[in-house]
Amino acid sequence: QLFKEAQDRFLFVLLLLSLLACFVLILRESGTVPAWPMDQHFVSTADLRLGRSEGHWVFHYPILGHAGGITPSLIAGAYKLLIPTSPQTLNWHIRALSAALYLVSAYLLCKTIIKAPSWRPITLLVIATSGSQLLQPSSEVIAGGLLGLFIVCAMNRCHPLLSAGFLVAFGLCKIELLLSIPALTLVWYLYQRRISTRRATIIPIAVLAWFALLVLPGLVVHGPELLGVSRSFLTFSITYNWMFAPHQFSGYVEPANMDWTSFAAAQFPGANSVLDVIQRFPRKYLHFFSICFFESLLTFIETFRFMLIPMALLIVSRCWIPRLRFPILCILALVIFTLLPASLLTWIHVRYLARYVPLVLCVVAAGCSEIQLRYAKPTFMACGWLTIVIQLINLDKLSQGSHFY
Repeated sequence: QLFKEAQDRFLFVLLLLSLLACFVLILRESGTVPAWPMDQHFVSTADLRLGRSEGHWVFHYPILGHAGGITPSLIAGAYKLLIPTSPQTLNWHIRALSAALYLVSAYLLCKTIIKAPSWRPITLLVIATSGSQLLQPSSEVIAGGLLGLFIVCAMNRCHPLLSAGFLVAFGLCKIELLLSIPALTLVWYLYQRRISTRRATIIPIAVLAWFALLVLPGLVVHGPELLGVSRSFLTFSITYNWMFAPHQFSGYVEPANMDWTSFAAAQFPGANSVLDVIQRFPRKYLHFFSICFFESLLTFIETFRFMLIPMALLIVSRCWIPRLRFPILCILALVIFTLLPASLLTWIHVRYLARYVPLVLCVVAAGCSEIQLRYAKPTFMACGWLTIVIQLINLDKLSQGSHFY
């Protein structure tokens, strides 16, 4: 018992040191929020102040289709109301807040999912040195933190209202995460029904209640525009240019005032959506999708590095642990309903995968610690330390280029 308590204290100290190192790296960067069109600009525009203008009440409720989504914009807006900030320090505040949420969530995931205390410190170190908590926009980091808190609350059988709040908050972080709400709700319901049918019936009601609470104010203020203007074709057009133009023109630099409507019209005459492109220009779309697929594969390798080896070991061994069924099904649902749709429009960026890094690594660690394979532990430990070393070498570079991953 004393040894276990010492391990828990060590893990907590490791969390504090990770937070301290993270804050130091953030403070080395500029505290000024980058200007539009950088996605991190949502931190400046988030505004929850209520006032009157020309005889009318004015309330700037966030729009889901914008870069900051609903939840991160609400968090940033509430923070600015409660904590004094300045334009020169605002980005420090929000990045530190989102990083703390992310790392604390990862710490709780380690304690919840990984039964063997001796496996938790290396897992937390792999997560912390990945630099995922430093990425921008902070909406992606906040999403990762909220997802972890949902998994922790659901697995620890907290009150469904609390768990549902974190689930809906995660799904409202970005427009592309919206489908994860019904998907994760179904997985959670099926998982809870095996334990308590009565508590399971509360789940959809709690999720709907939180969804209404966070979405109805936006519908009152913005109406159907709450979801924002569809950006799928714009995202596709921008990515198409990024993928092909640099290969065709040496030293190509994207114009600052690029007219994306004219660009799309020139490349895909008569197309007004990605579906139109697929139907009218299937060969060009197939070229695009193929390049995005391999770029996403490289991103996947860059994100998980040597941890892909124990991950593959678990998959090949087919030694599934019943206790891990819920987090594994959550991961599958997130891949199907968030990453796969995004892969039709662009490649999977590092920041997209950052939302899921703590959950995936904790499941891999738990699986390797519990399956009956003689070489599972040395494989995980060796790959973990190799990954930590490489990530530490690249951490400063990632911190300085946190907008572009």
